[in-house]
Amino acid sequence: VSAISERTNLYATMEEARGVAERVLQEDLVLQPMVRKISVHAQLRDVYQLFRKTNRSEGSKEGTLMLDLVTLQIVAELDTDVTGPEQEAAFAAYEKNVCYHMLGRVHSLWRPLPGTVKDYIAYPKPNGYQSIHTKVALGPDLGFFPVEVHIRTSRMHRVAEEGIVVELFSADGSRKPDEVWQNAWTE
Repeated sequence: VSAISERTNLYATMEEARGVAERVLQEDLVLQPMVRKISVHAQLRDVYQLFRKTNRSEGSKEGTLMLDLVTLQIVAELDTDVTGPEQEAAFAAYEKNVCYHMLGRVHSLWRPLPGTVKDYIAYPKPNGYQSIHTKVALGPDLGFFPVEVHIRTSRMHRVAEEGIVVELFSADGSRKPDEVWQNAWTE
């Protein structure tokens, strides 16, 4: 019964943290002219993920300290549309600036845990994944609970969810993967 009670409290804390982050970022005067929409999603690790992480870390010196039971995923949909290749570089810088500003706002809202920022925007993964990961301790109102935060734009989120192949096709969806492959084989 106490495990169910603790999980219910965790869900309530997670939802409250999600709401606070979303409100603070939407009310940010710097972000308002640049961002069309900000969405914050909260996820709780499932039991199998916890089991796998515990088994992986059995032989390590760190033990099984879980600082990422809860993940907040912040996705910003930018207000600017890219119309040509010459604007792509400027848009990439624009995306980075928005993400780094949101990281600053998250760190001003909650205390970052030392040594836990991972910048996959400056150093993308080989598969094209881009995001900023940080771990923060929620403030006194939320019980100093550790939370992992992922910050990215909607384009970065699309690549993270669907893979790098989506970048080969048009953003408006007019060219589907099947059409591209069929055209390549018939030409």
